[in-house]
Amino acid sequence: MLTIEQIVWSITVIMVIKISHWLGDFPAQSNNMATKKSSSIKWLFLHSLTYTGIITIPFVLFGFVFNCLLLAISLTLANGILHFLIDYVSSKFTSQYYKENRIHVVKGDQNKLED
Repeated sequence: MLTIEQIVWSITVIMVIKISHWLGDFPAQSNNMATKKSSSIKWLFLHSLTYTGIITIPFVLFGFVFNCLLLAISLTLANGILHFLIDYVSSKFTSQYYKENRIHVVKGDQNKLED
């Protein structure tokens, strides 16, 4: 059975990781990253690098707190690589729909385009 302290820590870790994910994926993404990552590996790589840099901070901090720094670094790198791959596929998909004029406003981290 988990203690209240363990539950609070678990919720804290999840919320900090979700907030850092949001920060890395939305506010830290420049307009060039958002609009060019579907057509340029350079911009997609820069976005993924920025995102990974931001999520590294809480992962490493929690790695120190819970004495699992190597695991934290491994999870950070895996998260960054997966983020790159997911954004590669999803940005190709959404940009194709935009080019076909099947969608007019794309909200979120894939493109900052408005009709």
